[in-house]
Amino acid sequence: MRVPRCVSHVKLAKKFEVLVNSDSRFEVIGDVTMGLVCFRLKGDNKQTEILLKKINDSGKLYMVPASLNDTYVIRFAVCAQNACEGDIYYAWNVISAMTDRKSVV
Repeated sequence: MRVPRCVSHVKLAKKFEVLVNSDSRFEVIGDVTMGLVCFRLKGDNKQTEILLKKINDSGKLYMVPASLNDTYVIRFAVCAQNACEGDIYYAWNVISAMTDRKSVV
């Protein structure tokens, strides 16, 4: 029996949530109930804005921002039809590498 895509997208989003929560530089904002994870660097909004710009400018990933109660967050959406766990690890590796650059943190 095949798992419906929406269920596997939720599982992949939960996997991403675990990766974010395992890195003390980041925090997840809000509950992960569908295929969307809102996260940010801990600290001021500017650092998260800089990080998102670097990620998007790299051409390796594209994510969009949101503001939740004046808190700037990055929206990571699992929505590709054939998304798999490898895609989640790839995305996290890109995000982590961009964060490791000295001008972000």
